[in-house]
Amino acid sequence: MFYRSLKTRITLLFVLLTLVTVLILFGASYLFLEQALIQDSLEEVKSILLNMWAQYEAGGLELLAREISFHRFTDRAYLVRVADRDNRTLLFFLPGSWQGHDSSELEAYLSVHMKGVQYIQWEGMKFTVISIKLSDGQILQAGIGTNYIETFLFHYRQIYLLALLPILILTIAVSFLFSQRLAKPINKLIEAAERIVKTGDTATRIHSRDRGDEVSKLVVLFNMMLERLDSSMERMRDAMDTVAHDLRTPMTRLKSSAEIALQSGDSGEVYRNALKDCIENSDTILTMLKSLMDISEAETGALELQREKTDISSLVNDIADLYTYVAEEKGVAILQKLEGGIEASIDKNRIRQAIANLLDNAIKYTQKGGKVTLKTYRKRLEDKDFIIIEVADTGIGIPKEDFDKIWQRLYRGKNTTHLKGLGLGLSFVRAIIDAHGGFVNVRSKVGGGSVFSVFLPVT
Repeated sequence: MFYRSLKTRITLLFVLLTLVTVLILFGASYLFLEQALIQDSLEEVKSILLNMWAQYEAGGLELLAREISFHRFTDRAYLVRVADRDNRTLLFFLPGSWQGHDSSELEAYLSVHMKGVQYIQWEGMKFTVISIKLSDGQILQAGIGTNYIETFLFHYRQIYLLALLPILILTIAVSFLFSQRLAKPINKLIEAAERIVKTGDTATRIHSRDRGDEVSKLVVLFNMMLERLDSSMERMRDAMDTVAHDLRTPMTRLKSSAEIALQSGDSGEVYRNALKDCIENSDTILTMLKSLMDISEAETGALELQREKTDISSLVNDIADLYTYVAEEKGVAILQKLEGGIEASIDKNRIRQAIANLLDNAIKYTQKGGKVTLKTYRKRLEDKDFIIIEVADTGIGIPKEDFDKIWQRLYRGKNTTHLKGLGLGLSFVRAIIDAHGGFVNVRSKVGGGSVFSVFLPVT
């Protein structure tokens, strides 16, 4: 619908704001001008009154009448009335053009209203009248016609209304051009989103000048989102390929074991061996799936932790004992530098799994004659206490460009593809540590070993 268009709404909004602004300015200027004209007429009445008062005081009623007859302001409507102490009219003067009118009503009104400033209307003529008492007790009233104020204001309104039309036309034109420019990148966003929805092609990018405004930032973020989406899709494809590859072997072995057992006749030994192979391969598949599920639960915050106060050094020592024989078989030494008396509220089993993964990797990627060092200590970072668990090895190391990638699910570095593994261990480690409110980092050099550090908050 046309009225739902962003360009239409912006244009209407600008027109409305302009109209309201113009009306406010008109109202304010109109009131100011009206008050200024009224005040000007009042000052003019005071000037006439002062002149009449001076004439009366100098020569009495006769001189005042003569002054009125020869008054220079004959082009303006003004009136003068002099009354005695009993409020009987002694002198009453109206403009020449009104001499033929019955002025008794006006005279009667003036005889009643004799205090201060009065605004009166008679025969279509408006007057501002001021009354004062003379030195001999008589009353002098002088007024000036104010119809010119209404005439002036009428022309002022006409000019303003005539000026309003081109202002509105200009506002519509400018706001429409502005809305066109504003909506252009948004329309590009819409077109790109529709194209992605229809074709599934996320390679689309929006080219727009960066003007530093919110719309430009939105375009930049949209492009970044597409890049992240492309990267995620690529990782997902790689992950699916890896999962498919890693599942193919145990699944093939499962099928082969079952087929061999079926073709072997009634040999119980063959059946037992086939079942044994099936169980081993099923365990491999279940381990992979369970690791993927655990990582997903940890990353989404759905992983339930059974926290309890645990001696961290004792826990690490137990894990090291479990891997002693594995390390000895490979010719790798395990060294321990554990600080005593450091405890934290953790899920013991989950942390055991995480540290075991790090230790298993360290032994796996360390050559014969190398060593793996386990350290625990306490450190304060940014006004918060942490227990740090370090797993350092003298193994093959990690390329710097892989530091961020090794935490991704199913990612395996180019220098580790020849070794057995699913590529889930480090993803699982980070997910578990994140769930505990901690974090993990790595320092490494190709050929110079790696140091994985786990930071657990002291709670």
